Amino acid sequence: MKLETLIRRLGVRASLVAAKERRQSAPPVLKDAVRQPNGSFSFKAQLAKGSPFVVQASTDLENWSPVLNGIATGEMTSYADSYASRHNYRFYRLQAGQEQCSNVLGYLSIPIPSGFSMRSSPVPQPGNLPEDLEFPIANGDVIHLFDRDKQQYVLYPYENGKWTAGTPMLGVGEAFWVAKTEPGDWTQNLRGSEEARNFSSN
Repeated sequence: MKLETLIRRLGVRASLVAAKERRQSAPPVLKDAVRQPNGSFSFKAQLAKGSPFVVQASTDLENWSPVLNGIATGEMTSYADSYASRHNYRFYRLQAGQEQCSNVLGYLSIPIPSGFSMRSSPVPQPGNLPEDLEFPIANGDVIHLFDRDKQQYVLYPYENGKWTAGTPMLGVGEAFWVAKTEPGDWTQNLRGSEEARNFSSN
């Protein structure tokens, strides 16, 4: 074999090894967060098969505790916290080897009683109340939202599985009154950055 051919092959192999190492050293990303009706919380992460990982949980984004030590058995690793129902809010991150994940996932759940009460989204995000902000709506519920242009409250009744006066849209931090026919939990799945303390609803 000629020296030039050997050097070329070694160069190709070296670049392939370097590319493989770069792929393996990329920080894992948490995704597909789901809060189940039974209160459990699950998510997935893409990890190299056979890599050790640690799932950590926190309620204040400062103090983290390991909740699972494992070895990735496939490219997609799933984690389900069956104790999530014991917490109104909790955040999760993952460490694979020396790499900390590039994002944090979590949830918060606020009990909403039946009857009349005032609410606002705990997440600084505007949007459609039942879809973007995941507010629990049932037949017979009525949202009372203040219209700044009209300087009065506008009612948004929910009947027979639909809004009879349009879907209520909230601005960031905007409060509203709700008349609920039955209690429910306002649960929002969150994603964001631990460093920036910046989270939004999924």
